[in-house]
Amino acid sequence: MHPTLPGHPSALSRNAFIRALEHCVTGVAIIATDGPAGKFGAIVSAMNSVSAEPPLLMICIPHHENIFHVVDNNKYFSVNVLAEDQKEVAKMFAGHIKTDDCFAQAHWANGYHGIPLLSRALASFICQLHNQFELGNHTVLAGEVLDVKTRPVLPLAYQAQQYVLVQRDAH
Repeated sequence: MHPTLPGHPSALSRNAFIRALEHCVTGVAIIATDGPAGKFGAIVSAMNSVSAEPPLLMICIPHHENIFHVVDNNKYFSVNVLAEDQKEVAKMFAGHIKTDDCFAQAHWANGYHGIPLLSRALASFICQLHNQFELGNHTVLAGEVLDVKTRPVLPLAYQAQQYVLVQRDAH
């Protein structure tokens, strides 16, 4: 435990922290994998680049999602950043629209090692599992990016518990 600094509150409440985070805008992505451990996908909003040399990105997945066990066994996965017209796909993978097979409700292609790539995504990163570790109530997956696919469209974003559209600056 870290000592409290003078003049700072002794404890930040969970609700205050979450309310503050709701002001932040994040991209929306789907992690997908297929291999010996099966086919699985999940929505993620915490994705960042880690390094350009070697090309690494990280995603954070809540412990209640089982995909990190599947990725650990399959070793390869994709991170598909959603375009503004893919809100329904996001809702399916987030569990807001009930379906037996989220993958059947959108068009997917097979990438390197048969990894599912979401067609018409803003960007798809094909990754090999580089590292994973527990941090708080999440598992952090680091992937070495083996290939990328991009499309020049606007992203789907998420803020204040709702999907939002991004507008480009005219300058």
